[in-house]
Amino acid sequence: MRPLPRKDSPNRRAVSRVVELTKAQQKWRAECLPLMCSENAMSPTARELLASDFQGRYVNSHGEYYFTGGEYIEEVDGIAEDLAKKLFGAAYAELHSPSAALACRIPILALLRKNDMVLSLFPKDGGFPTIQHMDWLNGLAPLRTGALPYIPEDVNIDADAAVKQVRKEKPRVVVLGATFFLFPHPVSEISDAAHEVGSTVIYDAAQVFGLVAGKQFQRPFEEGADIVTGSTHKTLPGPQGGLILMKEEGKLAQKITSMQHGETGMGHPSIRAVQAVLFAEMLEFGEDYAKQIIRNAQALARSLADRGFKVVGEKHGYTKSHMLVIDVSEMGGSYTAAKVLEKAGITGTPSGIPGKDKVLYLGKISGIRFGPEESVRLGMGVSEMDQAAEFVTRALIKKEDPRRIAKDVAEFRREYQGMHYSFDDGLPAYRYASCRPEVTPAESP
Repeated sequence: MRPLPRKDSPNRRAVSRVVELTKAQQKWRAECLPLMCSENAMSPTARELLASDFQGRYVNSHGEYYFTGGEYIEEVDGIAEDLAKKLFGAAYAELHSPSAALACRIPILALLRKNDMVLSLFPKDGGFPTIQHMDWLNGLAPLRTGALPYIPEDVNIDADAAVKQVRKEKPRVVVLGATFFLFPHPVSEISDAAHEVGSTVIYDAAQVFGLVAGKQFQRPFEEGADIVTGSTHKTLPGPQGGLILMKEEGKLAQKITSMQHGETGMGHPSIRAVQAVLFAEMLEFGEDYAKQIIRNAQALARSLADRGFKVVGEKHGYTKSHMLVIDVSEMGGSYTAAKVLEKAGITGTPSGIPGKDKVLYLGKISGIRFGPEESVRLGMGVSEMDQAAEFVTRALIKKEDPRRIAKDVAEFRREYQGMHYSFDDGLPAYRYASCRPEVTPAESP
């Protein structure tokens, strides 16, 4: 006889608490002003598929056959891969990476030999910290890492100095792209020099992948990059994960596939289903979506500057991506300001500022990064960014009670609850997705 769950079980109470907290998160998201530059909201169809029977199953891929019962999953896997190739103009697409960090590391590891050099932006200049911590992996020490030259005033790589460095150092790999990414990198100039000396160029589009998919900001393949990697959940409004793309298939692609599967196994089929929805949405709506993100980011930057904030990148118009950065060093620093904003119902990312701070994360840092990509999915345009700037001003400059601001933010958000740039146009963006029939609180787990 099977045991029945006890209503007074502490384990059941733990589950009830988890459900309660998850619902509270959904409610808070529906009431806050989402300005985190590294987050987005999936469409209702995507969230529905994430909870499908695909979750917890296995998939055969790349011609390998290990598991039965996956006929439908394999077809979805193929659809997602084909859509990714079409979206990014790639001949090869590896969709199984659980993160952009791993998606960038795998090609580097596939290319490197002992004592090879990797050039990239160092973290203090806005680069990804993962690359600088690779020297212990797979017995590659002494792997050499070098810093691409950076001009803080331009918030960008020094193109001329970087070209000279590549020709002199002859690195095995050059990684472009950054986590602090306001302006397009000089991909063409550096790629030309890299190819002269036999180097491979990887463009890490983790932050700007949705802009690239929408044919905005940069077109890394056309500008000379050999490999493009990135994240599926920042400006791309999908599930957390990473992609590896190449212009052509061949031995390197085969090695990347082998290494990726060795590191992560078969991947997660439910993520493939959601990725298929994501790529289809971006093929249908991505160009308009990316353009609006950039317009909103620039409008928000101008509105904040007009209200007295020091916005990074003024020399070049503040931003050409989704990201903008304010200096809050005189407002208690990054973490203090971020906590005030959070209490006011506004999300943002604490961040160091290249050229000012010694580190990008942790420690004493001066900036807050914003990005409007999620608010654009909710239907906000340029005019709404002026109101967003006013909320931030009330919290950080006027120092109003954040609880009062949070109430005003929630009221403002009442008009922006539907999902846009999606096949689910207008459907609630943050509704709790239950897989169970409606039950009374006493019956719920």
